[in-house]
Amino acid sequence: MLNFDSIGTAAMKEKLSAMVKTNTSTKILSIVLAIIIWFAISISVYPTISRTLYNVPVEITLTDTYAEANSLKAESVSEETATVFITGDRGQIGNLSSEDFSLTVDVKNITSAGKYTLPLELVNNTGKTFDINKIEPQLITVSFEKIITRQFEVSAELDSSINIADGYMSREPVIISDKTISITGPENQLDSITDVKVRVSSPNPVTLSSSYEFTTEDIVLYNNNVIISTADGNITYDKTDFTVQIPVYVRQSLPLEVSIVNAPEGFDVNGFREKLQLSADSLEIAAPSDKIKDITSINIGTINMREVDLGTTFNFSMENILPDGYENLSGLSSVTVTCPSEGLSKKLVAIRGNTIQIINKPSQYDFELITSTLMPYFIGPDDVIDDLTSTDVTCQIDMLNSDFSNQEGSYIVPVSFTISNHDDIWINAGSATLNVYVQAKVKTE
Repeated sequence: MLNFDSIGTAAMKEKLSAMVKTNTSTKILSIVLAIIIWFAISISVYPTISRTLYNVPVEITLTDTYAEANSLKAESVSEETATVFITGDRGQIGNLSSEDFSLTVDVKNITSAGKYTLPLELVNNTGKTFDINKIEPQLITVSFEKIITRQFEVSAELDSSINIADGYMSREPVIISDKTISITGPENQLDSITDVKVRVSSPNPVTLSSSYEFTTEDIVLYNNNVIISTADGNITYDKTDFTVQIPVYVRQSLPLEVSIVNAPEGFDVNGFREKLQLSADSLEIAAPSDKIKDITSINIGTINMREVDLGTTFNFSMENILPDGYENLSGLSSVTVTCPSEGLSKKLVAIRGNTIQIINKPSQYDFELITSTLMPYFIGPDDVIDDLTSTDVTCQIDMLNSDFSNQEGSYIVPVSFTISNHDDIWINAGSATLNVYVQAKVKTE
């Protein structure tokens, strides 16, 4: 049996649902139609609108201007953006934005560096037409600088990460691959540069005991030891890569010594050298480790025994006594050497020409000694000099050590001396005094 009450209720629900759906669609359609009608009325009734464009960028162009010809560059601008108020046809400006425009200034009269207050001008590249009501700010300040290129000498600067081992030292000159650099930038900034350095550093601390080579791109500009900031990017360089070689030297103190020449045969040179008094006994030097290990002492000069009198002093300059690559750290400019005098005497002894022997004579020549007497001074211990006579002295002329040219004639030849049983006596005389004249003649049958 059918339930009519149930059937009626279901039909009523379906009818109500259909009515709700119809009313919602009608509402949506009504809203869309209202918007279209409002837009149409707005266009017809209000065809002109006003727009505000925020953050329009300021761009300064110097191409083909006197400023460019005079190497000027806009270094700073008081405002980088501005706000533009425009009015125009809704269809023309309705969809415009700040990105469609830029602002510039008139630089045609800028010919020299300085600060200028200039009006902003809107650049319209959209092809749309409208009226400009206002630009805020109307004026901006622009600083123009003259851009120049100047060459500077470059030196090296070691970072705290680079250390030198104990007993070693870094010495100048540090060898840099490029000794000069060309810097381009504003003239006033380049005028402030007093030093240009390339900084040598290491990601990990290093301790050097020998010369080492680094590469660096760290260029540091100084104004009287104060670092100049280049963060604004106004300065450029013609090179940025540098190779820096750091010479590392060994410090060492070496004894000083002198050479002895023209001492008599058998003379105790080492004993005499020990009696010399030097104003400085040693010299502190620095040199590369591969060189200094081969040197045990430094020779400062030569003493000619024939010029040595009682207490004679010799002054030796320290200039140019060290080999290339060595450095004098002591600051000594000269060393004075004083010869002994205490307990010594000097005596004039006549040497007869007929007691002088001529050895190593060419067999086809006869030699005659023309000099009859030599009068040198002999210096030695007091007790020995008192008893010294010419019989204690042996004199010889060695023709192999002379300038004899295998021709007849007169020759000046040196005389050598040997003092019997004494190794502590020397002869004081000028070199010419201890030379004699010898006449050479070819032997006749």
